[in-house]
Amino acid sequence: MLTPYLMYIKLGLVAAIVAAVYFFGHHQGYQGEHDKFVTFQAKVTALGHAQAAKVKAIESANQTLKEKYDAENKRLEHDNLDLAMQLLNSRTRGSYLPKAAPASKRPDAACFNRLQLESAIRSLDAGVQSLITKGDTAIIGLNAARGWAQNH
Repeated sequence: MLTPYLMYIKLGLVAAIVAAVYFFGHHQGYQGEHDKFVTFQAKVTALGHAQAAKVKAIESANQTLKEKYDAENKRLEHDNLDLAMQLLNSRTRGSYLPKAAPASKRPDAACFNRLQLESAIRSLDAGVQSLITKGDTAIIGLNAARGWAQNH
């Protein structure tokens, strides 16, 4: 009768040893994989922080460049508007129409109303100058965009 009990005890010990080896090995395998995952996660986090720092530096450089181009555009547009106003004012100081010929016997009998024609020409000149100024402003913006593109 002792033999079957010893047999069960031996079987129990063998089963306990097998279970211990299995669970110990399983735990070691899990721990190894977990350590690899933690290392991988740390590397990814470090790369993410490094990339975020690069992006921040690039954004800062872009912002500085944008501010530089914006200031240059503003200065050029201001200078352009000043020049346009100077040109317009220089033309409006005098008359657009020449004075009546001194030899004409009746300058008031001309085919046009001098004041209305002068006003129409001034209005046309101001309108054309406005279009030219807008075109110049667009060209300034386009040149700034080209400069921006060349710096990237």
